[in-house]
Amino acid sequence: MWPNAQVKEALADSLKQRALLPFAEGLARHKQVIESLLIQYPRDLEVHVARINTGRYEDHDAWTALRDHYVREASRHPDDPLAVALAGVALFRKDTPETVRLLARAEQMAPQWGWPSMQPASVYDYGRLANKEKLAEHIRKYFDACPDSTDPTAHLFLTKAGANDLQAQLALKLRQRLMKEERVEDLPRYELLWAYEFRSRPVAEYRTVRWGIAADLKRLEGLRKQPNAEWLMFLRGGYQQSGASKEQITAIEERLLQTFPSSREAYEVLSARWHADHKQPDDHKDQQAWRKYNASYAAILDKWIHPFPAVTSLISGRFYAARDQAPATEREGLALVDRYLENAKFWMPYSATQLLAAEFLLEQGWQPGRALALLKEAELLMLKEQERAQSNDSLSDDDRKATEKVVQRQRQRWLRLMLQANRRLAQPAVAGSWRSEIEGTAPAETELLSDYWWNRAVLAALEDRKADALTYYQNALATRTEEPRFVKGRLRDELGNEAHAFYSGLGGTEQAWRLWSQRPQKAHTKELTKGRWKAATLVLPQFDLQDVQGKPWRLKDLGGKSLLINLWATWCGPCQAELPKLQQLYHQTRDRADIQILTFNVDGEVGVVEPYLKDKGYSFPVILAYDFVAALLNVIAIPQNWIVDPGGQWRWMQLGFDDSEPNWVQTMVQRLESVR
Repeated sequence: MWPNAQVKEALADSLKQRALLPFAEGLARHKQVIESLLIQYPRDLEVHVARINTGRYEDHDAWTALRDHYVREASRHPDDPLAVALAGVALFRKDTPETVRLLARAEQMAPQWGWPSMQPASVYDYGRLANKEKLAEHIRKYFDACPDSTDPTAHLFLTKAGANDLQAQLALKLRQRLMKEERVEDLPRYELLWAYEFRSRPVAEYRTVRWGIAADLKRLEGLRKQPNAEWLMFLRGGYQQSGASKEQITAIEERLLQTFPSSREAYEVLSARWHADHKQPDDHKDQQAWRKYNASYAAILDKWIHPFPAVTSLISGRFYAARDQAPATEREGLALVDRYLENAKFWMPYSATQLLAAEFLLEQGWQPGRALALLKEAELLMLKEQERAQSNDSLSDDDRKATEKVVQRQRQRWLRLMLQANRRLAQPAVAGSWRSEIEGTAPAETELLSDYWWNRAVLAALEDRKADALTYYQNALATRTEEPRFVKGRLRDELGNEAHAFYSGLGGTEQAWRLWSQRPQKAHTKELTKGRWKAATLVLPQFDLQDVQGKPWRLKDLGGKSLLINLWATWCGPCQAELPKLQQLYHQTRDRADIQILTFNVDGEVGVVEPYLKDKGYSFPVILAYDFVAALLNVIAIPQNWIVDPGGQWRWMQLGFDDSEPNWVQTMVQRLESVR
């Protein structure tokens, strides 16, 4: 049942080859490798798990047949813990309670195996059966049976379980084992070791941890005779955590750029340097500054695409940049679309790809027939995505409602794009085939109303029902939950522009437009001024944590203050854009007795945080809170802002950073003052 080195190597090589092929072809080839390994190693756990994971990407009938196969095998061999456990894994999200039952049976039959103890962690981590106590219980059982495991999923669950004592024990055992090895192969094990050593020790001992990392690197450099790009990037990260000087880090980067100039790692270095040297303009209304920045960014992407063919994100990034810096010619724009869609064949099929391409074509007024074809492809993918989401029985009620809202919003967007394509093709009769859906009952969710009326307006305009279209456009404007704003030098107001063009086309004057489009007072009073803010649904646990200076912070000591907690990491691009504004906010409020600014850093590589803060000159309090946040949240999405009232109640949360939001600092102050 236990995986062996030959199997791990074969699967790893297959995955590397798969990444170089279009998604469908790579999936088929990987499946062939797995089927061959199953013949050689019919009792190998890792091969069977790989087959199940591959099956989840196949079409509905093939996946159902594979899942049924594992269920039948468990029925035929009820005393075989491997067969029983694999059936449990195959049924996850289809019949999750049965997954729990089967894994428990396998665990009883083979208590020393360990693996069936780790699998329920996925069940108890989030969703309908989320249970932090059971998560911790199972992950401890797993490491009791498998103390030498370096399985990344198991270690993630260990962190989410908040088992700091176990992390310290595992760090000691892992160090003892690594110090005996004379080969340098599994570099992530050292990164895991260093992360545990930082997280399981007080801040006062961090200098000792850094000395240990420096000694590890010196030893490893003596063992490794043939460097590659991955190795040099590993050294760079290690020396950053050891507290090495900026000159030492730069020397490693230069060695990487000179020796492996076309590697993905070289691109990461160059990209980081470019963004450090080319700051985005602060004022999104500064059209001239943004035109210059957008042109510079598009140019550097064009320069990088050829020497870095393995970095497929460059192609999608260049396509996204075309929406900020319009292509000079239609030919150039269509070439970007072609390259984007061709590149998308290497990803798992996803409706957003076709939707974005179709939307871009329609925005530019190019090839409406092609846009229509892309939208038809997108609809088929949307239906599959919706089916997968609805069949997932592990979702909580809140997650299911949120998923349904996303589905509705995506459908409304798809309908509008279909209407626009048919309008450009002069096909009002075809567009009318969606009348019953478009003109159905208005959605109950306030956030969906504007899109609903917008679609009704487009259909009415397409069918030359001018009075209806005017009414619906006005309703769409009145029910917007967020005002249009400048983003990267452009006022993003597609609805307003479309309604204005229609109004003007009927002979309306600018003076009358201003009156007609003005939101009624009632709408202003009910406007959702919270924007991306959402009411918090969790209770913030009491915490007793240290910042990077070793200063203790306790929630109970912050009573009487409105508290802003910002979640961030050094590697997070949006965080890097938000932190300078957070520094301004901290500087403005640090002397106020009623407000406290605090940040929770969630870097896995804890050692890079303090050097990063010194380099940037940030002075706001930074708590190293990866374990705390991982145990609290199902998924760590960053950046986030949390507002806690003076009574310690978590009131609001905001996900992501919109750098086009005007008066960010003042808005945060107002939000903090509103909960006093």
